Amino acid sequence: MAEIFFSNKYFQDLNPLAVGYQKCDPLFFRSMKKVDYYIIHYVLSGTGAFVLDGKLYKVKTNQVFIIPPNTSFFYQAD
Repeated sequence: MAEIFFSNKYFQDLNPLAVGYQKCDPLFFRSMKKVDYYIIHYVLSGTGAFVLDGKLYKVKTNQVFIIPPNTSFFYQAD
């Protein structure tokens, strides 16, 4: 995963920690305990699923999913 770090010069209400891009192989997954920041994903292509607090959501190309702070999650590429 490529990450781009930058200083926040223009945002007053948004403070990005990092911006990255990752091409996920089929069945790639990530599972994490709670974190203290938002995680925002934009699906460029393909499909997948994520589980947020026990509820399953399907995602596909051109959709966004947001993982709020202090929430357990799991996501996987199809």
